Amino acid sequence: MRNIVVVLIIILVTSGCGTQTSSNNDRKSQESHHVDQSEKNSAEMLLEVGAPTKVAINELENQNTLQVFKQTDTTKVSEENNTDNFQEEEVFLKLLNEYNYMFDRIKPDVNYDEFNEEHVGYKFKTIRTKEQLFNKFTDIMTVDVAQKTWDVFVKEGENGLYLIPMDLYPMFDKNNPYSIEKINNNTYKLVHEHQSGLHGNFDMIFVFEKFDNTWKITDLAYQYPDKQA
Repeated sequence: MRNIVVVLIIILVTSGCGTQTSSNNDRKSQESHHVDQSEKNSAEMLLEVGAPTKVAINELENQNTLQVFKQTDTTKVSEENNTDNFQEEEVFLKLLNEYNYMFDRIKPDVNYDEFNEEHVGYKFKTIRTKEQLFNKFTDIMTVDVAQKTWDVFVKEGENGLYLIPMDLYPMFDKNNPYSIEKINNNTYKLVHEHQSGLHGNFDMIFVFEKFDNTWKITDLAYQYPDKQA
């Protein structure tokens, strides 16, 4: 009888351990399933809100690369334009320097020993007409601009051309502010802020055009505050 009781106790203990092991396994399986399901739900939520996938990241990198390329390309074009403008500016400044010293070209031809009271001027030695005078400057400007600049300073008479003594035209001063605007490949406009006690303050507007690969001043205008001349 005593042996039978011992055997029954052993059977009950063994059965209980098996049940506990089985319960533990079932619990672990349920927890694993719960974790997998949670990860699946999290992944689905990320996709729904537009989280970056590997494909999306690649596309974003490609867009950034393209954007950098565009910026670099634009910068290159801008630098080329600035270089072109700088080269043209040098040409324009040389022309304006020649414009400032136009009188030096004709001064040797003026006879300061012969002043004509009738024409109120000094007679030129060899230049006899306004047209001849204007043609002295056609390497830097058109005849029209030369006429606009010089017509008021000279007077034609029966015996020749006379220089009227008066203050010269307004000069270009590169130390004063100026701006250059590109109209097209063959036309530029330079606006210069002229400031002097002799002529006053106003804008000088020069237009440069290229003819047969040569730049010339093709227009010159003065713009005063609140009015234009």
